[in-house]
Amino acid sequence: MSLLPLEYAVPVFTAVLASYVGSKIYGIFRVPNGIRNVPAIPLFTTLGYMLKGTPYDVREERTINAILTKEGLVRKWKRGLWIVYVAEPDLAKQILTQIDIFPKALGNMDIFRRNKEAVFARFLGGHTIVSSNGEVTIHLRHIHRANPKPSVSDHLLVHQIWKRHRMFANRAFNPPIDTKFIGDFAIKMFATIQRNGSLVEFRNLSQRVTLDVMGVHIFGTDFRALEDQFSKYADAYNCIMEGVADPLFMIFPFLEKMTYFFPKRAKVHKALDDMDGLFYSIIEKKREEHRDKPYGSRDDMSKDTLDLMMEVEGLEKGAPLTSKELRDSMALFFMAGHDTTSSSLTTTVYYLAKHKDIQIKAREEIISLLGDEPKDIIPSLEETKNMLYLTMVIRE
Repeated sequence: MSLLPLEYAVPVFTAVLASYVGSKIYGIFRVPNGIRNVPAIPLFTTLGYMLKGTPYDVREERTINAILTKEGLVRKWKRGLWIVYVAEPDLAKQILTQIDIFPKALGNMDIFRRNKEAVFARFLGGHTIVSSNGEVTIHLRHIHRANPKPSVSDHLLVHQIWKRHRMFANRAFNPPIDTKFIGDFAIKMFATIQRNGSLVEFRNLSQRVTLDVMGVHIFGTDFRALEDQFSKYADAYNCIMEGVADPLFMIFPFLEKMTYFFPKRAKVHKALDDMDGLFYSIIEKKREEHRDKPYGSRDDMSKDTLDLMMEVEGLEKGAPLTSKELRDSMALFFMAGHDTTSSSLTTTVYYLAKHKDIQIKAREEIISLLGDEPKDIIPSLEETKNMLYLTMVIRE
């Protein structure tokens, strides 16, 4: 068999490579047939904002919110997938209640299976209560045609996983509320403000205090980010979150396999390794604590989310969660709780600073309940229930 002459081989190879790369890019951005009629945010608009580094809230306000207000739903490309956002209550109810028609993504549509090397997937791990379906029969005909036929055993496995995770999470989702725990961190936060002077970048501060609160609340570990924003694990978590939002790897997720070309990306994966090491060391330490007799005498107020989940192992029948499953749940609860709490705190403080009249009214309500003495006062749970105006401000 004779080889092609060099003058022909190079163009042929170039054409094949271009075709391969083109098919990969097309696969990343292709709109599934079933949602092509849904109002969309132009792809180049999304990519443009990502490449410019436009803040997330600004991007959402300029794109998603306008269409949602008018149409009730909109599709947007995000992390290699087209995602449909729904704001119409009746439509949202149909989607959330008709699980046989609208299952969570399975098979190759599942981001955790498609891009296992991606930072987002590596941090959140495998199947958790969020990424698994309930105990329902899912008909393959409802899965999008682009999905290469997930097996029935896949569906049954995912349903069993969801049931197990729900059983363990039920206990963790209903912890006792300790206002002193939160209040102590609030006092530390104001001490940090006093040390740094009157000018404070509050978004950074809220991320740090929330990091400490969630670390202690979920798995009993203080990151000490308030004291040192560059502490090892605080720095690792922030590095991971920045890596998740990197537009280059959102657009071309296959580049995750080539970190030797991207030293900065390699640093993100090293941060993931560090966080994994922390998670697994905490789990092992917790297992040892739970085997000791003194643990049985502890009250619920002194237990974190991981403690409560691990308690179920001795109360319910069936196999306990593996260390990997516990690690994945810890990562999920931590990321979900940190980002939402930090953003809500920052937004509330921003609007209180912008609208002084509302700030004054909220302050007057708190003073009427707790007094105005020059000392730190942490309200009880019952006292927070009487802060009606402040509650409305936070909910707004």
